[in-house]
Amino acid sequence: GIPSLMETVYCKHQAFRVNPVSIGVQFHPEVSKAQIEQWLKTSKTVPAPRKQVIAEDTATHFKAYNQASQAWFGRYLQQAYQPL
Repeated sequence: GIPSLMETVYCKHQAFRVNPVSIGVQFHPEVSKAQIEQWLKTSKTVPAPRKQVIAEDTATHFKAYNQASQAWFGRYLQQAYQPL
């Protein structure tokens, strides 16, 4: 199988390595707080109680998530543009 690089309680394979030069992600490292708020406002598939949990988690954890996500994405881009 493909090794998981990141996981959450909701998704076992948040990031995974396909081969030495290819990875996949199941999240949005580029997302802004405003985008999350817009997704929650317009989603017709996420139940209201789950939207509330996501909104609360976003308010509490977004700054740390964004810093970690941007750092990870920056390292990924540096490695992705290295000559093979």
